[in-house]
Amino acid sequence: MLNLLQIIPLGAKEFFRLIAARGGQLILRLTSRTYVGRRGITIVFAPHQDDETLGCGALIAHKRNDGQPVHVVFLTDGSCSHPNHPRVTPVEIAELRAQEA
Repeated sequence: MLNLLQIIPLGAKEFFRLIAARGGQLILRLTSRTYVGRRGITIVFAPHQDDETLGCGALIAHKRNDGQPVHVVFLTDGSCSHPNHPRVTPVEIAELRAQEA
């Protein structure tokens, strides 16, 4: 809990950042609940390799640890993710993405 002495030395920007952070924490505490998913096959669609990990990694791990099947569908080979890159060609990017899969 904040007291007045903690708030007084803050500037406006820091004060509102603190209020937003504390408000966000409160909302999460009040609205969060344990995830209870359905059993069965899960299909994850990802733009390219590694996005499934960044976006759904915890869900994938949870399902697999529970012995449930998870299939990942990659929509592209990732070759266009970094156009005009100075050191890596689109073909090299696609090869890297294939290794990440």
